[in-house]
Amino acid sequence: MDKILIVDEEKWYMEAIFDRINADFGRNLYDYSFNGSDAIELLNKNKYSVIILDLMLPLGDNLSLPDNEPDLMYGILILRKIREINKVIPVICFTVLNDSNIKEEIKKLNALHIGKLDEDSYDRLFRELKKLIK
Repeated sequence: MDKILIVDEEKWYMEAIFDRINADFGRNLYDYSFNGSDAIELLNKNKYSVIILDLMLPLGDNLSLPDNEPDLMYGILILRKIREINKVIPVICFTVLNDSNIKEEIKKLNALHIGKLDEDSYDRLFRELKKLIK
């Protein structure tokens, strides 16, 4: 069965996504995490069809920034860790960040960027999910 991992510290964003998943897919098919460490733990234990990843969230207990990149965006580090575990799982970076450097890094890591503040962001997110969820 298809399953989605949602990683975002904003509970109200997650609840809106949960509601839409239930409405669009007719069932509860997600796990969620409020930080990177917990997301990596879930990814190591479960099989997912897609990951929705915010980029501005806590690392959690078991992750830390590399010494040579002390200013690295937490979400980019988490995306790198995801890619160490699974190079092909679809990852949708659903974030307010719209900087061209961030978008380029997302692209390099074989993920999709959707801006949370874009006018059609939720609809676009769910169009992408419908392509990936059977």
